[in-house]
Amino acid sequence: MIYSFLQNVQSTNQLAVNDALNELYVEEGNFRDLRVSIETYSEYDWQKLASATQNHPQLEFRRISATLYRLNGKYDQSIELSTKDKLWKDVMETAAASKNTELAEKVLVFFVENKLNDCFAAALLTCYDLVRPDVVLEIAFLNGLTDFAMPFLVNVLREVIPKIREIDERTQLPSLLLRWVVASSCSWSRTCSSRLHDWFGAAWLGDDGPCSLHERGSRPRRCSGRICSS
Repeated sequence: MIYSFLQNVQSTNQLAVNDALNELYVEEGNFRDLRVSIETYSEYDWQKLASATQNHPQLEFRRISATLYRLNGKYDQSIELSTKDKLWKDVMETAAASKNTELAEKVLVFFVENKLNDCFAAALLTCYDLVRPDVVLEIAFLNGLTDFAMPFLVNVLREVIPKIREIDERTQLPSLLLRWVVASSCSWSRTCSSRLHDWFGAAWLGDDGPCSLHERGSRPRRCSGRICSS
């Protein structure tokens, strides 16, 4: 009777109700309803529940414990629990959910060290956006796993090469424009220098010869002063 009552009022998502019902699920070995409960309702003591299930004799309860750690950002603990039970798919999914490159690459190394080559290949695709291609290539080359890493590397190249071409096409026009501006500036500079020389004489540009402007008592700003003694 109490069991049915708690299920009926669980929709209110109250901490006391959820904790009581989750505890009953653990006592009765009802892992299916327990998983639905923790995935549907947010108000419950997840640390207490994780501790109660991480050493449970049934595998599915230990998986729930690993799930609780993952849902609450404790990815290392979740991976540790899944590793003990050799739940490799859960390990990969937790590494991917962490969005942590270092953790994902740590999982790759673990698979390589334990000769789990198929898991290594699967983890590359599961954690595709996290692992670095150069690190993957190095690990594969040093351990003779190039064939297992090749699907990942092919996909990376297929994505990168078009992006490089696009960047090259976008930078080609500005490069041509820059060369035109430089050439135009040089031409303009030569033209201006020639006209200044014609207008103000050699002293304006600092050439040798008497500074006529200085003699008139108005020394120009760009007069070098090399010829003018005063």
